[in-house]
Amino acid sequence: MIIVLGEFEFHPDDFPAAKLLAATLMQETVKEDGCIKYAFATDLTRPACLQLSECWRDDAALSAHFLTPHIHAYRDGLKALRVVKRVVKRHEAAEGADL
Repeated sequence: MIIVLGEFEFHPDDFPAAKLLAATLMQETVKEDGCIKYAFATDLTRPACLQLSECWRDDAALSAHFLTPHIHAYRDGLKALRVVKRVVKRHEAAEGADL
């Protein structure tokens, strides 16, 4: 399983547009083959920050995601926003277990 964790901090004036852009991306991405989880969430301690969490079946599913029209539209939309900080990391997990 591939896990992607990220955070996006936006200029406060751009945050409403960023949330709308992220919501649109989420709605389409969760329909993709191999997508186990795809979610943006508002950071409760930083009001203009979105946290990203993704789980993918494998590298092939994640690679296919990067070719979709909705990820291209999201990336194009980000160009119009003031992104203060962007950190996204990929991780591999052999298995998951309930806590």
